[in-house]
This record gives sequence, structure tokens and C-alpha cells, in this order.
Amino acid sequence: MPAGLDAFIDHPDGGTPIILADMGAGAGQVAADWFDSMYEDVADTGVRLTAVGVVTPDPASVESVLAWANRLQDRVEYVVVENATGALSDFTY
Repeated sequence: MPAGLDAFIDHPDGGTPIILADMGAGAGQVAADWFDSMYEDVADTGVRLTAVGVVTPDPASVESVLAWANRLQDRVEYVVVENATGALSDFTY
């Protein structure tokens, strides 16, 4: 729920140095719309945001991270984690 996401914005005022929000698969449109609506106000306070994407050898996971990056653009920093799902995982995609 978008209103539930607003709770994350209250914590930096209390001196919390790092907040990790696991949006999970399928958070999609609600999370993206919320981010767009709150970004400028939060950025004006000096809060820095980092998006963490996890990819597997499945090309769909890479496409998902790229879709989020397309939406977030340069408003966040990025960390992309390769999650090898098997001993011979191939990340050439």
C-alpha cells in the first residue's frame, strides 16, 4: 500500500542512518508511483537512495532490473547482485 511506504520516510528524521526496504517481487507499479511522488521532497532533505537489484542467470531477472533502472534513472545509486542459482550459473545475458 502506498501509505505504508510513507513510514520509511519518517525514519531518517530520527537519525536512523540506513533503512532497508525489501519491496519484493511484484511490488511494481505501486512502489514506482510512490517513489515518483515522494522523490523530490526526500532528495531535498539530503537522503540518498540506493536500489539493490538481484539477478539470476534467468534473462527475465535481468530484464526486471533494467526496467526498474529505466524508471529510477539517476535518482538512485545502484548495487546489482549476481545470485548464482547453480554451480554452473551462466551470467552472459
